[in-house]
Amino acid sequence: MKSITYFYEGETEKALLNFLKHTDNNKIRPGKVKKFNLWQDKIGTILRKLSKKTELYYFIIDTDTVTNIQLFEDNLKKLKGYNVCLIVQNENLEDELSYMCAQTEKQLFAEFSACNKDEFTRKFIQANLSGKLKNCDLNKLWSRGNSFLQKNNIKNSKNCQYKL
Repeated sequence: MKSITYFYEGETEKALLNFLKHTDNNKIRPGKVKKFNLWQDKIGTILRKLSKKTELYYFIIDTDTVTNIQLFEDNLKKLKGYNVCLIVQNENLEDELSYMCAQTEKQLFAEFSACNKDEFTRKFIQANLSGKLKNCDLNKLWSRGNSFLQKNNIKNSKNCQYKL
């Protein structure tokens, strides 16, 4: 079995990944969780640590602020030959959570007793997510990102079997 590494952009994604790894039904396969942003960081900083044969790499990416497209494209080119799956968030994590919980962003923030995005982020990271996300359909998480990949002519690895 291939080992797995999940790369996330922000601390809210990290909290969600750790929650998903430890849910009763293990919504995602166990693996390492590391911070890396394909839009902002040069892949060369971690490339020498990646293996072409023994690992599967998931990169969770936001699409609300598409910055430095050239760096993003360069990073993807350098990842060719690796087992990489891009998990595209429709807009950002708050939008994904609103969708999977069938709530508006305002309702989602209220669930976490937050008035704004910064407060939501802080409280989400500290929260008991199993209690807060118990009525949410986890199967809807990250289910709408393929349109971004198609629109930008980005192909996922043939080995990308991501399905929550």
